[in-house]
Amino acid sequence: MVVASRRTAMFVELDDDCRGDNHPLSMLDPAGVTPRRARSDESDEAEQRNAKCGRVADGVVTQAQAKAWFDDPAADVLGRGAHGIVKARILDEGPPSAIGRTIAIKRWFVEGDEKQPQFQAIYEIRTGVFRPRPEVLRDAQHEVAQHLEAWNHLKNDGLCRKWIAQPARMDWDQVDSDGAVYAVQELVYDKERAGGDPAKWSDYRARTLMSVTEANAVAADQHQLWKKLPDDDGPKMRFCEAYGEMLACLAQAKLLHNDFHNENVMVFSNYTEDTMTTLKEGEAYIQWAGIVDWGMATQVSGKGPRRTKDQLCVPRSFEVGYKPGDGGTCIAESTEDVEFADDFAQLLWGNASCQGKDEKQCGTDGRVKRLIHKGFAWALGLKMPEPIKEKVRKEHLDEYRRRGGRQAAEPPTSAAVRAAIRDTGMPNLSNLVI
Repeated sequence: MVVASRRTAMFVELDDDCRGDNHPLSMLDPAGVTPRRARSDESDEAEQRNAKCGRVADGVVTQAQAKAWFDDPAADVLGRGAHGIVKARILDEGPPSAIGRTIAIKRWFVEGDEKQPQFQAIYEIRTGVFRPRPEVLRDAQHEVAQHLEAWNHLKNDGLCRKWIAQPARMDWDQVDSDGAVYAVQELVYDKERAGGDPAKWSDYRARTLMSVTEANAVAADQHQLWKKLPDDDGPKMRFCEAYGEMLACLAQAKLLHNDFHNENVMVFSNYTEDTMTTLKEGEAYIQWAGIVDWGMATQVSGKGPRRTKDQLCVPRSFEVGYKPGDGGTCIAESTEDVEFADDFAQLLWGNASCQGKDEKQCGTDGRVKRLIHKGFAWALGLKMPEPIKEKVRKEHLDEYRRRGGRQAAEPPTSAAVRAAIRDTGMPNLSNLVI
C-alpha cells in the first residue's frame, strides 16, 4: 500500500512539467522516444497522463540567453571546479509557467579565461583547465546529449524524473565575445515541502541545494547534522533507500553516470554553515534534489534491467548494480573514490555508540548498504540473492557489536528446551508437549 501511494504521488508531480507554452524550459524532450508501458500497478488514467507529457520541445536556449542568465547579479554560484562554474537563478521572466523555476547555468572554462580580470580572484580559475573552444564545445555537447538521453529514456517515469534535473536543448551556434560555452538545466525543487501552494514554490525552489557533507565537515561535534535530525529513523532510512532508487533510475535509462559522487548528487536541506549552530535538535531535514553533471555518462548495451529475470549484484560491498539473467558481468556505477555507506552512516547516525540500542535501529555501514540495496531492488523489481543479504547483515551485526550493542538472544527451539530438561534428569519426557 505504501509503495502504491508513493508512486501515485510521483506521477501527479509530473503534471507540473506538462505545460504547453513556448518557453525554452517547457518540456524539452526531443521527438522519437517510444513511451514506456505502464507498470502493472499503474492505472489507465496514470498511463494517459504520462503519455500527455511526451510532447516535442517547442524551443531551445541560445548561448546568448544562457550568458545573460549567468551574468545576472541575481544568479548565485552553485558550484565551481577546474572545468567551469555553475550558477543558480530563479526565473522572473517569461510566461506564467516559467516564473519561479530554478535553473542552473553551467559555464565551461575556455582558453583565454585565465587572463580575464574578473576571474583572477577565483582559485579554480588559477588552477583550471583552459582548452580551445572547439574541444570544450564537443565535451559540452556530449554532456547535454547524455543528460537528454537519460531524461528521454525516463520520459514517462515519475519515480525517476523526481531525481533528474531537466536539461534544456541548447543552440550551440552562437559565439559571444568571451568565447565561453554554456548549458542550462532546470533543477529539481522541494515539491513535498512546497505542497500545492504556488506562493511557496520560489522559496522551496531556492531552498538549499548543496552537499551537506561539506557543512557537516566544518561543524563542531555538538552541531553535526545527525544531532539536529529528528529521532525518528524513518526519514534517514528513506534517504538511504532513495539513493538506491537513483542508481536504479540510471540503470533503467541504460546509462552509467561514471561520476556519481557527493558533488553531483544534490540535496535539499535547511542545515547549512549558516544555520548549523541555530537549528535545534529535531529541526533539521535532508532529502535528495537529484542528479547533475552528465559529462562522463555512457550508454550501456543490451536490454537494461529486466524484472524477475535479472538479479541485484554487488561488485564491491558499497556498490550496487544488476547482473543480466542471460550472463555477463555486474553492471554498476563505480564509486571507488567514495564509500557512500560510511559517509551516510556518519552523516545520518554519527557512527555513535550502539549501546542500549536495538540492533535494527543502530546506523552502521551494513545497515546503510542494506537500505541502498533495498531501494535499488524495489525500484527495478529485481531479486536480491540470499548470499548478499546474509553478507550485509553479518557486516551490520559485527559493527553493531563492536560499537557496544548486544543482540537479543534468539528464542530457544523446542528441541533445545527438551534437551535442557533432559539434562536435569526429569522423568516422562516422552509425554512432554512443548
